[in-house]
Amino acid sequence: MNIDEGRTALWFADILLPIKSWKEILYVGACPDTFQKWGGDFFLKYIASLGAIFKCTIVEKHRPYAEEIQSRISKRCDIQVICEDIIEYVKWCEKKFDVIIWWHGPEHVYADELELVLQRFEKMCKLIILGCPEGEQDYCDSETGDTHKTILRIAQFLDRGYEAWFEDRRWKIQGPAITAIKRIRRD
Repeated sequence: MNIDEGRTALWFADILLPIKSWKEILYVGACPDTFQKWGGDFFLKYIASLGAIFKCTIVEKHRPYAEEIQSRISKRCDIQVICEDIIEYVKWCEKKFDVIIWWHGPEHVYADELELVLQRFEKMCKLIILGCPEGEQDYCDSETGDTHKTILRIAQFLDRGYEAWFEDRRWKIQGPAITAIKRIRRD
């Protein structure tokens, strides 16, 4: 992923649900290295730069990552970090969000679990923004041992009603990625 992919996703999301209306955001996954470079921190700062005044909940399952992110953002008062697996979090969370962002994380859960998480997301928010690799791409986090558990294809998101497109990442010597966005109509 790079910042251009994130900007494109937010530009499109802003058309579906104006960013200035986002008051509650759920951001899933917060590996400190990528969070700072092109992940959540980029998204949250960019959203704020467009005039949104929001509260954010970050859910990260690896305790050391959650603690490091918490220490980095402690001065930002409207961000809460929860250390929990998203699969468990969606089972008990009753909170409603305007937007859920899960950027390069859906591939880290098994297909049946992903289906349950996406179903729950659709009940929890107005807009879902997802990013993930297209097809099989090897990955293992050396600190946590976390791996890709699901092979995702763009058709899976299109079939669920998402707007989705490929991101060409050959210039980074990586396989293609998918950006998928879904507006949940509640009005």
